[in-house]
Amino acid sequence: MAKKQAPASPKAARPEQSKGSRDTSTFAWAKYLTWIHIIIITIVFWLVYSMIFDTKPDMNGDNFAYYLLGQRLAHGLGFTNATEISHGPHIHFSPGYPVFIAIIMKVFGEDQDTIDFMNGLMMYGSLLLLYFLIRRLTSSVALAFSSAFLLSLNAHLLRSSTIMMSEIPFIFMSLVAIYALIRAVEDQRGIKSYWLYVSILAMAACYYTKTTALALAGGACLYLLLSRDWKRTLIVGLSFFLLILPWSIRSKRVGSSYAGQFMQINPYKPELGNINAAAFAERIKHNFTRYISSDIPTSIFDLDVNLKKTMEGFQRAQETQKQELSKTANQEMSIAGKTEADRKAIQDKLDRDTKEIDSRAPGIFWIFGIAIIALALWGIYRLRDYRIFIAGYILGTMAILLVWPDVWGGSRFIMPLIPIIFFLMLYGVKELAELLAGPNVAKYLPYAFLLIGMTSSDPISAIQEQAQQPFPANYVNYFEIAKWAKKNTPKDAIFSARKMDMFIYYSDRMCIGDKPSLNDTVVMDYFRQNKVDYVVVEQLGFSSTAKYLVPAIQKNQDKFEVVLQLPNPDTYLLKFKRDKQ
Repeated sequence: MAKKQAPASPKAARPEQSKGSRDTSTFAWAKYLTWIHIIIITIVFWLVYSMIFDTKPDMNGDNFAYYLLGQRLAHGLGFTNATEISHGPHIHFSPGYPVFIAIIMKVFGEDQDTIDFMNGLMMYGSLLLLYFLIRRLTSSVALAFSSAFLLSLNAHLLRSSTIMMSEIPFIFMSLVAIYALIRAVEDQRGIKSYWLYVSILAMAACYYTKTTALALAGGACLYLLLSRDWKRTLIVGLSFFLLILPWSIRSKRVGSSYAGQFMQINPYKPELGNINAAAFAERIKHNFTRYISSDIPTSIFDLDVNLKKTMEGFQRAQETQKQELSKTANQEMSIAGKTEADRKAIQDKLDRDTKEIDSRAPGIFWIFGIAIIALALWGIYRLRDYRIFIAGYILGTMAILLVWPDVWGGSRFIMPLIPIIFFLMLYGVKELAELLAGPNVAKYLPYAFLLIGMTSSDPISAIQEQAQQPFPANYVNYFEIAKWAKKNTPKDAIFSARKMDMFIYYSDRMCIGDKPSLNDTVVMDYFRQNKVDYVVVEQLGFSSTAKYLVPAIQKNQDKFEVVLQLPNPDTYLLKFKRDKQ
């Protein structure tokens, strides 16, 4: 009886890359060239990294929260809030990065610089992963080198690699997941390949770092499904589901802050209420506009620094427009006979108009943004193999970002996609050149891309300058009050302050936020209910302090006593007399 022929592997059924894009180097030369490339990338990255490393904690606030969450895990206190009297379950950040921080603390100690440096190591690992990933996707050694080299000079990635934030760990694990899945698909051992399970674990690790990893797992499953790779589709989908199930159950049981904040018009202004259909459509439009005209081009080419004069002039014009709108609105609200409802309608219109002005960008930013997206889409199309996987990941992530509250924007949120979009953009240029000028020109064109690195000088210098500068005066005062509290107040004293994670970091004292309410009685009751001993009045630039806290204190001055005042700018530590009614 004739022996049955084994079915073709999934890889055999997939179309090959165009012959013009294949590297014709001998294996020995390719290996030699690989080591040269890796050495150059290594030297450049660590040289620049040593120049821009910042020993100060970053001022975004979230990195302090990550530190405290990791510290509590390291001390065996669980994934709980440091900023609550009850230290209840934490429901805002995913646990992946805090767990990583806790491991670092247990092994190397709690020094903040050590944790920051670990992000630098993962950034370096991401560059190497990307190098080998691009070689597998395109067979172009030149493109792999130019992409990794230029990304080692990307100011946004470099800055993030020096601070305690989850973006770089996510990039690293997502590249592990993508690379491992590709290796698994090409592995003749099929579902027995260990690469498949490395990819699944990396996807789960991504999810526990950022929930946008759903797009990564979705892209992988879509690709395998359309490839009729039924076994791998089932294994990846089911395994990923089972791995994230514990966290999903936990979130359903104790809640998630993102669910409530997603439904709010503005999480920082809860009095505006929940979003409706019209506001939701406006959110998508605003996010779409911002990502194309601002976040993507500035993340890829650092346009905000490289076109500094253009940006400064544009921002001055924006400020003038906003001032005129505000002046007109104030005049309308001051007209006799205006009801509270009329004034609210005028204020709402002013907020919408101001938001629309803030979403604008210079025309050249639009040109760069549209060009980047067009070239990246062409690059995806020319990938042929694995393009469904890559496209699914990118489009899925963008879909999530488009519906997210538009107050949460900027390069930080698009950052996990920067390496992929940048590579696809360069690949799109290379493939376009191949169509127009032939494969011989396209083969070595990527080395010309290295000239883009000349645009990195000013952005890197700006990061270096930022690392060398002291804290702003308003933060210096805030931290000095926290340090004073550590030395001069009881261990069990309770503080109310904006940026409470920062305050706890420097004071080692319990600190909660304030109550965002226009009703001073509600604010006072909040202090009493939480047994607050001290209140910090700062000038960190947040509107909530002037809008909610200061008016409440002014209406209840007899309930507060100035304990410490620091000038320039005035920053106060007030003793709250909670027994005084």
